Amino acid sequence: MQTNEIIQGDWADVMPSFPSDSFDAVLTDPPYGVTGDDDDYVATDFLGEAYRVLKPDGALMMCVGQATLREFWNEAEKVGFRWLNTIVWHYKNAIKRERRRFAIQYDPILYFAKGDFVHRIDPSRVPYLHPERLKYPCNNDKKQGWMPNKLGAIAGDVWRLPAVNAGNPTDRQLGHKWQKPIEVFNRMVKCSVDPGGLILDPFCGSGTSLMAARAYGVSYVGIDNDPESVDLSRKRLRGDLFIPPNNRKKHQKKRKDIFGIVNG
Repeated sequence: MQTNEIIQGDWADVMPSFPSDSFDAVLTDPPYGVTGDDDDYVATDFLGEAYRVLKPDGALMMCVGQATLREFWNEAEKVGFRWLNTIVWHYKNAIKRERRRFAIQYDPILYFAKGDFVHRIDPSRVPYLHPERLKYPCNNDKKQGWMPNKLGAIAGDVWRLPAVNAGNPTDRQLGHKWQKPIEVFNRMVKCSVDPGGLILDPFCGSGTSLMAARAYGVSYVGIDNDPESVDLSRKRLRGDLFIPPNNRKKHQKKRKDIFGIVNG
């Protein structure tokens, strides 16, 4: 099995060729059946193979839809996974199309373990919400109480990260209709695998999970059955993507977006 490559094909044809107990984590954004598109089915059928190819202490993290969360959860437990968290990825900058219900502003991310998986707390820490607390680390004279960790606070199960669109200056829109922001996968990688490890994404799409893995020193294998997505991912990993001239100024111009973040 070659690593650091993207395989064009269907997961059902490719994954059975992988040895059992090969990967440290499966991190993916599978089709989850909320758009009505022909290629957007509830893809729970890969979970048995995901369990097989994971190491005995591996992890699974997958983006799922609110309406189909139960189907993924039930199938994951059926094949042997142990539930750890349901993460709420909360975004405010998505286009709100709903007219007959509340606007959807979050997607669930299911986090499961195989065997004796150990969650990586320290690499996934986040800045403290109230930095002023760092001035008062102890609650009594005997120094017995809360002490700040120099790496930051333990990350919670609500991730407030903007979606990929014009309001998010940290990600380029690549033309892939289900592209997720890289920061979502950065957190997945850091909490589930150590540098030098190996991850699998059976539905790698625009390659965001693979980019996050490589940036953290983790090897990867990506699979996708769409030739255009595979080509996009390969170009992205090579750094060959072209930004049209009329967009380059927009990306280089320093400005504050709707979140107050300076872009430039």
